[in-house]
Amino acid sequence: RKTRESRLSFAKRCFSFAISQDYRNHITNFSVESKLPTKKETSYRLLLIMSSNVVRLKPFQYVHVHDNNSNLTRAIAGPATYTLADHEALVHAAPQSCVAVPPMHYCVVRNPVIRDAKTGAFDKDGKHKSKVGDIEIRFHQPPFALYPGEAVQGEVQPFSVLSERQALRLRCDRDYKEEDGTARKAGDDWVVTGPLTYKPRVEVTIVERIDAQVLNHMTGLVVRARFSFTDRTGASRLVGEEWLFTDVGAFIPDAAEEIVSVVDGIVLSSK
Repeated sequence: RKTRESRLSFAKRCFSFAISQDYRNHITNFSVESKLPTKKETSYRLLLIMSSNVVRLKPFQYVHVHDNNSNLTRAIAGPATYTLADHEALVHAAPQSCVAVPPMHYCVVRNPVIRDAKTGAFDKDGKHKSKVGDIEIRFHQPPFALYPGEAVQGEVQPFSVLSERQALRLRCDRDYKEEDGTARKAGDDWVVTGPLTYKPRVEVTIVERIDAQVLNHMTGLVVRARFSFTDRTGASRLVGEEWLFTDVGAFIPDAAEEIVSVVDGIVLSSK
């Protein structure tokens, strides 16, 4: 009887260590009337319970661990072996892969954490400081783990590579200054022409990709002004004004221009 009670007490203590909900559901039907496990079975179950607290991370893997006492979540990156405490739980069911950005590519991260050595990366509660509602563009670098709250927006994208007959129409979303000192205001539109590789910025949105329209001696373009400006020939154009452009060569519309239609020439004879 003492042996039976000792085995029962030991089995109950083993079951109390279980933190996995699936395992708890599996042992719910255990009762005193049930067949008692043998010593070998009890040791095996104890090993399963203890192994469920251990997280093994390979290189370029990470997990988010939530502390139920402080209600804070932190990131742990591999390679590492981490043993969960009784008050800790995994946010994800399985380790997550780090984000890899190849050369000439970029990704957009929402709610990025602040990595400023002067102000510190943690607040007074020990939580990572995040720019909630903001985005950050990250370029080629070693694979990195996402901190709690961060998320990759869309997929990893390649840079826009432009040829001589291509261009990008850009729009400024927030005020900033370029490296050459050019000040951009929110709402400004401009066009960058190739050949070049365009490196995206948080402050700028790509509106459209433009392919040059090649004109010969028998074709022309009807162009409309999107707002008042001075065109490439030095003529002043008012918003909504239309004119015919007939110069031979490749035509790429400026930010203030839009192509209305292509016009073919008409050959007139003496008859």
